[in-house]
Amino acid sequence: MLGQAIGRSFGILFRGADDITGWLTAAAAFFALGHTFRHGELVRVGIWLDYMGPRARWAAEESSFADMKAMIPKTMGACFSLIEQKMFKGPWVMGEQYTICDPYLYTLSTWLEGDSVDINATPKIADHFKRMSDRPAVRKVMDAQKA
Repeated sequence: MLGQAIGRSFGILFRGADDITGWLTAAAAFFALGHTFRHGELVRVGIWLDYMGPRARWAAEESSFADMKAMIPKTMGACFSLIEQKMFKGPWVMGEQYTICDPYLYTLSTWLEGDSVDINATPKIADHFKRMSDRPAVRKVMDAQKA
């Protein structure tokens, strides 16, 4: 693109330069996407967060880490209460129809036990989790992860 801008100043035209620039830009974006998706994170933010390291994301003082860890059950519980009360339509996330939101909520729900949150405190989400766990495709994936 820079070459095209300079070339125009001298009356030189690079045919297709815009297309080439577009393709190269798209290709460069996929480098970041591959890294980000491999780590299960959001686009481009993942690279920056990896650079910072896991604990520096939220606090810099070692004394803060224990307090942050102690808050996880409370904050995760509050988040799931909000989801159940304000966002969850039932029987599936968006209502009567199963959507992409359902496997996403299921994935988030799998974190609750490790975060010391009782899923039964949110009965609609607990029921959703059980129904998702009973789906053949979900069982297949979960069994493959255990293997």
